[in-house]
Amino acid sequence: MSLFLDVVTGITIPLVLLIGFGFLLQTRVGLETATLNRLVVYGTLPALLILSLSRADLPLAEVQATVLFTIAQFFGLMALGWAAAVALRLDPSYRPVIALAAPFANTGNYGIPVIELTFGIAYVPHQAIITTILTVLILGLSPFILASGKGWRASIMGALRTPVIPAIVLGLALNALDLALPQILAAPLELVAAANTPVALIALGAQLGTGTWAIARTPVALGIGLRLIAGPLVTWTALMALGLPEGLNDLLLVGAGLPVGILLPIFCAEYDRHPRAASAMVAVSTALSPVVITLLVLAARAT
Repeated sequence: MSLFLDVVTGITIPLVLLIGFGFLLQTRVGLETATLNRLVVYGTLPALLILSLSRADLPLAEVQATVLFTIAQFFGLMALGWAAAVALRLDPSYRPVIALAAPFANTGNYGIPVIELTFGIAYVPHQAIITTILTVLILGLSPFILASGKGWRASIMGALRTPVIPAIVLGLALNALDLALPQILAAPLELVAAANTPVALIALGAQLGTGTWAIARTPVALGIGLRLIAGPLVTWTALMALGLPEGLNDLLLVGAGLPVGILLPIFCAEYDRHPRAASAMVAVSTALSPVVITLLVLAARAT
């Protein structure tokens, strides 16, 4: 119960309040959601990627099992999401959204505090590595996946028209060369990067506040179910077969219950792929995640 209350009061409620603030602003004064989304994709997110990746401690040799499992889990869940959307005969335009919702977890501003609360500071580096790997995978692949069905040329142009991939490359290059940005560049980047989470959450709330609430329920329910139910079940099955060290095993299991990442609706809006449905997935999965995480913690401690 203590963990549940800590997660709800320390993480979930602040996130929900910012989403609610964006919703309220949209319904009362009206916001330009496209402008907010582009502020994230073209401004705050690239700044955050450059800073975080260039400064990240990436001891990949020490966390090889974590890296390999995270990559395999990402592609496995993405394939499961696409297959589920096909099996349920959803409109093909929903398939990329469902495919990304399944592996796209909020591993950073939600996941790192959860892992620290549950396992202590010693396991935070593992979660930081998971966040870094997923950041590169999700942000590198999202433009191609969300532009799928529009031709290979449109997919490539869609991926290159935002500064996200160049920001990833620059951040990793600075890290590999052990170079630091000069303070005259680092200082403004830090200010812009600090705005990423609140702006993204307000944009999410504003997206929920646009138009009517006539959101297709089946795709939303499927995305949430894949993230909070199928994801933990698939992860638990894989971990039982692999026999990883107990602490790492528990961390990966609990991390499988994190909600849908807040950037999914931002990218869906940029590529015109059902952003309101993606926003609903994020909002509902964020509200339900503390219950799922608490159950996963209990399961981990019982094994």
